[in-house]
Amino acid sequence: MAEMITIGCKLPHGIVAQVSDTQIHINGANSSQVIGGYGQTVVDKSFYEQWASIYKDAAFFVNELVFIVKDARSFKDAATERQDVATGVEGVNPDKPGLGIKEDTEAKSRRKTVMQ
Repeated sequence: MAEMITIGCKLPHGIVAQVSDTQIHINGANSSQVIGGYGQTVVDKSFYEQWASIYKDAAFFVNELVFIVKDARSFKDAATERQDVATGVEGVNPDKPGLGIKEDTEAKSRRKTVMQ
């Protein structure tokens, strides 16, 4: 029997891992069971090792958006430890929209009037 590992993925829609003719959809943050923002997928360890060797320098590995653990029990701890890792595609905070973007105070006051 093949050795299985659990992959955690924080990319919003996951990622398709491909090695030769084999494709596996790695669940992401939009999957039904998410811990710390990471979806989980159980795959064959040898498949993962081949895939990881091809993409070892990819941003999703380097920035810990994808990680592995040996079993599903370890997944919760590993995902919780990494819950503050940013993907770069998080929603914009309307109170702090970003560098060089000025708040539209007129629109904000209209929004408050409508909501009241």
